[in-house]
Amino acid sequence: MDFKIHSLVVLGVLFFADVFAQNSWHDIESPCGGLLHPLAIDADDVLYAVFNNSLSLSSDQGQTWRVLFAKAATFRLGLDACLYVQDLDGKLYFSADRGETWKKLPETIAHLTLNKMAVARDGTLFFVDGDALYVSDDHALQWSPRSLNGTVSSVCVTPSDHLYVYGDERLYSANQNADSLKLVLQAGDSIHTVLESSTGEIFVAVAGDESGHILKSADAGQTWTRTDLPFAHSLYESPQGWLLGAGFSNGGRRGTSFISLSGGTSWQAVDINLPIYAFAVNRDGKIFAGSDGLFVSTDNGVSFANISPQQARVFRIISDSRDRLFCVTGIDERYSRYWHSDDQGTSWTEIDRKNTLDQPLAFFTARFITNDRLWLLLGYGVEAVSTCTLYESRDGGRTWSSKRTLNAAAAGFTVDAKLGVIYLWARGEKYCYRSENYGVSWIPLTLPFEIGGLHAASDGLLFGYAVADAGRKSRLYYSFDKGDQWEERAMPFEEGIADLHVDRFGHIYKLTAAAQDGAFSLLSILHSGDYGENYIDVTPTSSALLAPSTVMFSMSGDPNGALYVSGSQAISTTRDDGDSWRDIYSSAELSAIQCVHSTNSVTIYAGSASHGILRTERPAPRFQPRIVDRLEMPDIARTYGVNWVDYDADGFDDLFLINEGPNILYRNDRDGTFTRITEGTIVTDDEDSRSATWGDYNDDGYPDCFVANSGKTLYNSLYRNNGDGTFRKITSGNIVEDFGDYRGCAWADFDNDGDLDLYVTEVSAEFSNILYVNDGTNHFSKSQDRVIGEPSDKTYTCGWADFDNDGDLDIYLANEGDDRLFEQVRPGEFLQVGSDRMAPNSSSAVGCSWGDYDNDGYLDLFVVNYDAANCLYHNNKGRSFTKRIVPGIDAESHISKGSGWADCDNDGDLDLFVCNRNSYLFYLNDGHGDFQPQEELFFHAGNSLSLAWGDLENDGDLDLAIASYDQQTLIYENVLSGGNWFKIKCVGNNAANRSAIGARIKLTTTATQIRHVAAQTGHAGQNSAIVHFGLGAAAKVDSIIIDWPSRNDRQVMTNKNANQKITVVEAGTAAVEQSSRAVPHAYHLSQNYPNPFNPATEIRFDLPKSAHVKLVIYDVRGYSVKTLVNETKSAGSFAMAWNGDDDRGNPVPSGLYFYTMQTDHFTACRKMTLLR
Repeated sequence: MDFKIHSLVVLGVLFFADVFAQNSWHDIESPCGGLLHPLAIDADDVLYAVFNNSLSLSSDQGQTWRVLFAKAATFRLGLDACLYVQDLDGKLYFSADRGETWKKLPETIAHLTLNKMAVARDGTLFFVDGDALYVSDDHALQWSPRSLNGTVSSVCVTPSDHLYVYGDERLYSANQNADSLKLVLQAGDSIHTVLESSTGEIFVAVAGDESGHILKSADAGQTWTRTDLPFAHSLYESPQGWLLGAGFSNGGRRGTSFISLSGGTSWQAVDINLPIYAFAVNRDGKIFAGSDGLFVSTDNGVSFANISPQQARVFRIISDSRDRLFCVTGIDERYSRYWHSDDQGTSWTEIDRKNTLDQPLAFFTARFITNDRLWLLLGYGVEAVSTCTLYESRDGGRTWSSKRTLNAAAAGFTVDAKLGVIYLWARGEKYCYRSENYGVSWIPLTLPFEIGGLHAASDGLLFGYAVADAGRKSRLYYSFDKGDQWEERAMPFEEGIADLHVDRFGHIYKLTAAAQDGAFSLLSILHSGDYGENYIDVTPTSSALLAPSTVMFSMSGDPNGALYVSGSQAISTTRDDGDSWRDIYSSAELSAIQCVHSTNSVTIYAGSASHGILRTERPAPRFQPRIVDRLEMPDIARTYGVNWVDYDADGFDDLFLINEGPNILYRNDRDGTFTRITEGTIVTDDEDSRSATWGDYNDDGYPDCFVANSGKTLYNSLYRNNGDGTFRKITSGNIVEDFGDYRGCAWADFDNDGDLDLYVTEVSAEFSNILYVNDGTNHFSKSQDRVIGEPSDKTYTCGWADFDNDGDLDIYLANEGDDRLFEQVRPGEFLQVGSDRMAPNSSSAVGCSWGDYDNDGYLDLFVVNYDAANCLYHNNKGRSFTKRIVPGIDAESHISKGSGWADCDNDGDLDLFVCNRNSYLFYLNDGHGDFQPQEELFFHAGNSLSLAWGDLENDGDLDLAIASYDQQTLIYENVLSGGNWFKIKCVGNNAANRSAIGARIKLTTTATQIRHVAAQTGHAGQNSAIVHFGLGAAAKVDSIIIDWPSRNDRQVMTNKNANQKITVVEAGTAAVEQSSRAVPHAYHLSQNYPNPFNPATEIRFDLPKSAHVKLVIYDVRGYSVKTLVNETKSAGSFAMAWNGDDDRGNPVPSGLYFYTMQTDHFTACRKMTLLR
């Protein structure tokens, strides 16, 4: 697996450089020096640019150039490589052959200039001048005027041939013939650029004298939303749908630029530190920028840097072609030191020494706010530091700008990364400064204590500790409003605080030390998990760490709860709240420690008086918590279970949390964000819920929800899905009229009669487990003649599976005492599997998960125990089970709760994730039936109880949701670099088990894998109903066999391409059109999926109300190829399939195609690529 690591390396005491920036940008040698002006790329990736008044062409991405037109002022690129040039005298010329021959155009219109001209895809030209609009369809030989009712200054034609004309403050839209004009916006300030994105949304860049903003409309200009950006000037869109915006300063030169990776929902600044005059983006995503030189990015514009040849007068690190690293460090006023590393920084060798610093950098600290903003605080002085300066870098540390200087002997700063708030303070003072605009302005804050240090947690929570007073305890303060108001928290120890660290889970660590005769001694490290109410001494015992030091001890932590402490001769780390420590470095005296987190690594830096700067990289977790901050949840949530379920049938998994109190339902908004559903009994019932299971028991196409409640006096709950985003609570019938201390539940069609039955588990001795049998009319009765389990079992959860492949479901009961496996030997008759076939698990089991981890065609079983080691049972082809001893999995007790199988790395075998009281356990399957524990995931996780797997963005890899009792639910994005994949949605026929729970899917490439659709995993978890297979390197699926729950039907499919999701209907084929009855909020045309595609792709669109829809596919010449929809449709979400044929049924060739959606109130166009 390959990872892109954004390395940040300490230079001087801490200077940074982005190693990958040199690999991402490539200098292009211009044909002559000087200013680069217009820049464009045609469909064949031919590059055009004007250098020093000459139009030149490059066919090799800027390596060589050929002059096409001398004395050119500017140019326009039209269709089929047509070129229009305006010379220095204002004359216009036209070329139809990429500049080989030129024709002077007649001067039929006064003031005709290219900067007021636009070119449509069919070659039509538009020109504006004052209150006149002119149109030409013969390459500017003749012009036809159009009458306008307003003054305009600019015109643009979008890729979908929509025409926009705008003046100083007004924006008009016109039809394709430009014979009518409609006012759609009055901006209030000057409109600089209009862009229609590939999704059909309109973006308008507006700027005044001192500020600017972006306006966005998704409904053809009827309504607008605003995003403030300083000095917004012009906009561009990449083929990936990313938006680039250039800004300008008051002097009129463009400077600050912006990028949006979310379709204009949010923006972040990218600073190239030079005025920008042009952007162009080719089909491969290379971004070319024109300034006082030429820039090209091959990494989709993630970062921008000035690559003009110049020697930066700063220390730096570089990487050569053999991945060797070279580093320059400065230690004190006498010399700097030069090093090289042949192992990516694990070890260093000194090269040379040279005196370069007038005075030493006395201390450092550094933080990230966002991926493109790095902050550095430096102090200067020899005997006593007199000034401290805060710097910001937006280019990985190559260039820096000063933000604020303090006259202080010692200073520090901290960042609330979630809010983007910076706090800067001087040690010993009773004031600090706060900036909420990235250092542009600062607000002074008066504090009730003399600052020893500050630490920002999240959401405005700020901790501070005072410089210790003689004769009194240390004082800790906290503020919930970004430092405006403070409360004191008494400390249970006398010694002063030397360092403070608060992790993102709100846990506080305090380091105390004493100083005597110029040496420091570490006294204690205390940990609090309740915001300072109580503390536990977690001081490590490492003699190397505790040895007296001439420099102060230092703490830092990575984003996953690991804590690092630097001492005299060692760095020690803990990942379990200080219960255990281990030394990860032991050699030289260290002066400071700092952790910097990037996508795929955690880099630890430490300063050493004798060895310069030390650096090590640890792999980052395979899953990154990315969505959790967008979930509106209580600070401390009592959550017992988590389910992925597509409750609104829009093709995206939604999230349901089972709580001690009202349950929570989040709708997946299909862009990586969620909206909390706040109405309806399913989220307002205030009950002590412990688990839930989803299944379509009434076969209407929408999953229903059963919730098991605890407390012995509460009834369980059944919520029927109405199909419109709401639920009806069922209040009568056996299934909701039993009460007890229920903990687990799972739908299943155990009797193969085509409807869903339900098993509910109970943990008190007063009641027993219940099997509810569906009579086929959506009424349930308690089974009296099918006894599964005993009242004394105290069952926490159950797991249905056909472990012997005989066509009916069996069930495992995870009990407080001996667990039980029941085999269905005859229809509806269950017998317990004896100890001769399965060694008993006599521990307190709380969860179980079925999965075929060795790909032998039989489901194996993982059992989660609360007070003993977990158990892995290997299925011996349905005859018996072997209790396996797997290193790491069953070695010790972890107080485990949740578990789940999933092919996390898409390599073709199932991996295992387990959540525990204070950690996660992640085991990667090595493909031979053994597992490799991933140590980087042994970090603090709170009291995690349940987990569930789902693909929240439908990108082909499985993401993870983890529910915890004492902290917010976390959603982790899968960032493993894995192989190919295949997903299948199984839909039962209209009369039976539409959820397809119990279906068994067998997929074959070079190997064979099986999956089953289940309504439960681990403890109170439910995975997505979409079955996921990792394929490794296989590009095709040879065969798919689906055995439906009734076992009366088997479907076989062959020769399917990898990396796609198909929907298979029982006794049918892949669905051509899918519609959701949940009413969308707005019109929307989605990007087709997959893209590129072969042989078929799916196009989704939303209608907020009934409308006549026309969905048409065009080729690059603008000719209609296929009409997919041309009819009136009701409100809803729809999906149409296109198999690459035209209206006559003939296959179309490979290439780029456009598809447009048009209603009376909405028009949108997108691109897609067919590969034959």
